[in-house]
Amino acid sequence: MKLYLYTILGMLALAPLGEAAAESNENAASIEQIGEGQLATVDQKGTGADNRAEISQKGTDNEAEIEQSGSDGDNRASILQDGTSNTATVSQTGIGAANEANVTQIGSENGTLIMQQGVGGVNFATVSQQGSTNQASISQNYLGALMQQNSAAVFQNGNRNSAEIDQEGTGHEADIEQNGSDNTGKIEQSDDNQKAVLKQFGDNNSWNIEQSGPAGGITVEQYGSGGGLTIQQF
Repeated sequence: MKLYLYTILGMLALAPLGEAAAESNENAASIEQIGEGQLATVDQKGTGADNRAEISQKGTDNEAEIEQSGSDGDNRASILQDGTSNTATVSQTGIGAANEANVTQIGSENGTLIMQQGVGGVNFATVSQQGSTNQASISQNYLGALMQQNSAAVFQNGNRNSAEIDQEGTGHEADIEQNGSDNTGKIEQSDDNQKAVLKQFGDNNSWNIEQSGPAGGITVEQYGSGGGLTIQQF
């Protein structure tokens, strides 16, 4: 028997009314699930700021979890999953600025983990995966001045691809795009104002980029199969 579950939560404060009124101007969550065995969890808190979360799932046995906490800025997160046994987790914290995350997964057994922290700045993260058994992880930590930001994006199309982005500091930008199967990409950046772009087209490629120190940038494009390298800049 098929189970069709349709749920909409609008202007939802996931705390007692008195506590929500004291902590935040507005918490809003919208959840829509169609299929069997779907799991969605939203936990939001805020002080003088809006938190927004939207989860939409279609298929079977998908899991999505959003946890947001903010003080003076907005936290926004959106998860859309279509397929079977996909998992996505977003956790964001921010003081004085906004964190934004967007996850889209189409296929089966894809997994995404996004964790962002920020004080006075903005972190942006987006993940889009299509295929099966792809994994994406983004971790950003920013403790800088107002209006500085980190941004990270992962785009994967194929099967069994893995992408990881870790950024510590301010003004970083990292992008990973992988098309094919069994590719691995990792970007690690620290200090300030680093930029790395990694694009792989083919199968069984593996690249690792590490950057720290003065502002810099690197772009890698791999066409073919069976390539790989570790690049370190300090």
